[in-house]
Amino acid sequence: MSDRTCTLPEILRRLDHPDLPWALECVFTTFNRLMAIDPNQSWRKILYDAARVIVEFLGARAASIRLYDPRLNQMVSFGSFHMAEAEREVAIPFEESVAGRVVASQKAHTVPDIESDPAYKNKSVLNHGLRSLLAVPLSIPRFDPRAPDVQGAIQIYYAEANRAFTATEIEVAQLMAQRVSYVVARKQILDLRRMNEKKEWIVERIFAKLSQDRGIKLKDLFQPAVEELQDIIRIQSCSLFAVNEDETEAVLEAGWPVEGGYHTIGKTFRLAEHPYLNAVVRQGLPTGDFEAERVHPSYLLIKDPQKSFLVTADLRQFCRTHGIHSILYVPLRLADRVRYILVFDAVDRRRFFTDEEIEILTFFGKQLTQVLEIER
Repeated sequence: MSDRTCTLPEILRRLDHPDLPWALECVFTTFNRLMAIDPNQSWRKILYDAARVIVEFLGARAASIRLYDPRLNQMVSFGSFHMAEAEREVAIPFEESVAGRVVASQKAHTVPDIESDPAYKNKSVLNHGLRSLLAVPLSIPRFDPRAPDVQGAIQIYYAEANRAFTATEIEVAQLMAQRVSYVVARKQILDLRRMNEKKEWIVERIFAKLSQDRGIKLKDLFQPAVEELQDIIRIQSCSLFAVNEDETEAVLEAGWPVEGGYHTIGKTFRLAEHPYLNAVVRQGLPTGDFEAERVHPSYLLIKDPQKSFLVTADLRQFCRTHGIHSILYVPLRLADRVRYILVFDAVDRRRFFTDEEIEILTFFGKQLTQVLEIER
């Protein structure tokens, strides 16, 4: 590659005297940079690296990525390059934003002059020398027939005001966004492979333990099973409740860690007095992802114990005392009835459970249920 700047503006400037080998090498090198982004990184780091390549090649000043959250009907910030995240709104309305317009139409949108365009609300970008905008759609595959692909927009900012965007610039930006989708798809595939490997590991370890200890009770299997699980996921605190036959009470049968834990083994909880346990056993709540809870057929996630309507005053105080930020409840069913409940706490610096962790922990619960079925 020569010492000429490998950017689209440089290529377009030389159209009168084209150097085709250099131009092709420039384009191929740039797209290879996108495709070579490490898929083992976090989503935000992948999108940051992609935004950097796009900004540098298009001769832009900065870029940001927003993804559509259908639950909130908002466009949520998911990374940027050369933009201060602290100064950007975390979420903006879907209908009233350029990013939302791009997702709705699945077409590129330009803002030649941010200062004079009433549709672009966040004028603070002008303070950073960002005066025009090209936004293109971004689609992230989910590889799950039950879930639609994630839709979003890459917003590319330029220093020039009253900028006229060419058809070539728009087309190249859209092609680059498609390559970003391929990189994220590779990450999804790797994540699915890791998830399956973890699930296979759980099956092998738990059933290996069962084969060694036929007739073992769940409360006795609980501690060694959790300790095995520690090899693939960090568990800070968890407990096991047994639900009585008439589903009116739950007894705390086991807790982990045994040393230094805060579990009162043997304590009985009346379900009528503890809405969170009652919700797990009765499963009468509408499913959905709400502000302080997520209700799912396979689990109940208390995202914020201090705000959840399911949490009693005593449990709120308990959470404050022990630094519990969120709680995951996983029911274990036998013969269509909840017989046990696994409870996992996110403590101290850990503030939440990721979707991957929830999937692993619910799968762990299902494997324990199979153990119980075999023992019956």
